[in-house]
Amino acid sequence: MLNLPFTPDPEKPFDQYDGFYTQWSRYVILNCLPLLRQEPPLSINNDFVLSQINAYYEALNRYASLESILHLLFPSWRRLSLETPILCLGDIDPQIFFCLFRAFIQQPGEEDLAAWDELSAPMLDKIDEIESNTKESVASLLNRMRQARYKFLDGFFEKWVFKLFCEKKRITVSDTAALVTVDQHHGAAMADLVAIFVEANQLRRSVLKEILEEMNTKQGALFLEGICKIYAGFQNQQQSPAQPPPDLDLSFMIEDEAAPNALNPPNALNPQTQPFFPAEPLFPPQEQNLPVNLFVGDLDPSVTPTILHDFFKQRYRSVTKARVLTRGGASRKFGFVSFANQGDRELALTQMNGEILNGTAIRTGPAQF
Repeated sequence: MLNLPFTPDPEKPFDQYDGFYTQWSRYVILNCLPLLRQEPPLSINNDFVLSQINAYYEALNRYASLESILHLLFPSWRRLSLETPILCLGDIDPQIFFCLFRAFIQQPGEEDLAAWDELSAPMLDKIDEIESNTKESVASLLNRMRQARYKFLDGFFEKWVFKLFCEKKRITVSDTAALVTVDQHHGAAMADLVAIFVEANQLRRSVLKEILEEMNTKQGALFLEGICKIYAGFQNQQQSPAQPPPDLDLSFMIEDEAAPNALNPPNALNPQTQPFFPAEPLFPPQEQNLPVNLFVGDLDPSVTPTILHDFFKQRYRSVTKARVLTRGGASRKFGFVSFANQGDRELALTQMNGEILNGTAIRTGPAQF
């Protein structure tokens, strides 16, 4: 397994790591695509790119936890209607691999696709077998996903009815869902989702490996190039869906004619020595010019950084981070919320004071940390 040079902060809401996807897309463009365009194609380049795709899925699996799983399965930036049909279980649908393969072999006469002109019957039969097995695996995972969702709904409405009709307390849908994620009795549903996500990523890795084993070096390079362009082709992943994101800027893509030494293009990593990580720090150290912050006190002990973050984020889109202070693993019942926009922070200072979070009225005040 590749030794990735970064580890998630368990107290940081996962949606604050959405930049990870953008870094991955840029890495693919700058460091993987030039290798796949080299002539003649080299198997070492194909192996390196495959290892980086494996590293990408290993990284996602490392993030998987009860608190992060909903962000992983439904990333905030992957809600554009024109992109969702190619997504399944938190990332690209494994069926895409087979659709891409068929698209290659159905484009006769193209010079760049000459590698697909002659395919053996055993190879086609093997690809069909892999596809059939993949469909069965995906169907099983989706069925488990549905069952986990039903468990979650059971827990949700138990909490909803109890808070509204037994305790006579105001509570939002988001707050209720957050309570279910930390409830030990219903936590099994969240654990199921984590396992499903991890298994889906393992399936993507194994299917890609099996397909490539049936291809020659040229076919493998073309196939991997197609996959990498899918990773790089999503809309700008750091933009909120509330703001129509611009197309991903591909102006920095290294063109064939501009990269005579494609094995080691400018800013590329040495494929023989270094695993995937972006040229810039994935999660840079805390900057000197901190965003404006808000103190939040009188928190219920069940409030986690994710719950606090989502509670404010649903009203103020400039929220960037939330933190709940602990001692010995137990909440100290206060924390901080960071905003990128001073105006949102000033509104939250007055509007959120006394609001109910997990059954308790919170207290807000100015802060610097």
